[in-house]
Amino acid sequence: GVIDFEWGRITNSRKAKFYDMAKAIALWLIDVRNKNIADKEFIREFLIGYYGFMPSNKQVKKIAMAVGIKIDDERSIFMTTIDKRERLSKRLGSRFDRAINAMNGLAEV
Repeated sequence: GVIDFEWGRITNSRKAKFYDMAKAIALWLIDVRNKNIADKEFIREFLIGYYGFMPSNKQVKKIAMAVGIKIDDERSIFMTTIDKRERLSKRLGSRFDRAINAMNGLAEV
């Protein structure tokens, strides 16, 4: 995710940069454990750092949708890397569900 985000600095495509940002947020929400910062606070600070200001509610909703898509993409990749018995475990996908739940409240960031 960091490599993708760093690559976004050298491309001119606004769309590529936008989706790289969404992926960076998604990977944080999915994989970072033992956080000393709440998800909402992280997202808010990340967006302010990225844009230099807090985006409008309309833009935040667009970002939330893009992050949700990236979370689902990461879930699909993850599920193809485990065997069938493990795939049936409810606990296995909980980190993705938690990330989606964090995104559901993004408009209130």
